[in-house]
Amino acid sequence: MRPIWSLLFFLLLTACSGGGQEAPPPEPQAPDRSAACAVCGMTVVDYPGPKAQIFLQDREGPEHFCSTRDFFAYLLEEDGPRDHQIAGMYVHDMARVDWERPHAEKEAAWIPAREAHYVVGSDRRGAMGPTLAPFADRSQAEAFAAEHGGEIRRFGEIERDLVADLPGGGPAQGEHGGH
Repeated sequence: MRPIWSLLFFLLLTACSGGGQEAPPPEPQAPDRSAACAVCGMTVVDYPGPKAQIFLQDREGPEHFCSTRDFFAYLLEEDGPRDHQIAGMYVHDMARVDWERPHAEKEAAWIPAREAHYVVGSDRRGAMGPTLAPFADRSQAEAFAAEHGGEIRRFGEIERDLVADLPGGGPAQGEHGGH
């Protein structure tokens, strides 16, 4: 009789936990003219450089960011979202999009933010001036850093002080500027 109760208890636990399988992360969504940066409120598609988006468990649709700098500033705030609240995070793969208009491609190259190689401190500017240039492939990040300067960091190596003191300052090039 005891094995039956053990089996029933195991089945009940499995059913309550969803069978141990997590839901897949939501698919990235390209920003449109209505997408405003969750940090600064700027229209995301009006500015150059890499963009980011995050899906939170308790919200429908993504929060968009006009720059990876704003994305990390949001994540690293003391009251920012915690891992258990995040359903998915994506950044542009800058090897596969145009720096000036990364959102212009119908199928923009979004990659999971935690898997990217970030070039920090390059001479390229995004919506808010200096930014972190993400790449899916480390060799492409190395080539970018060789041409534009900077050093390569992984997601877990990016800290609040690094984002706050991002080297290279100055507004975005061309007609777009940060605030």
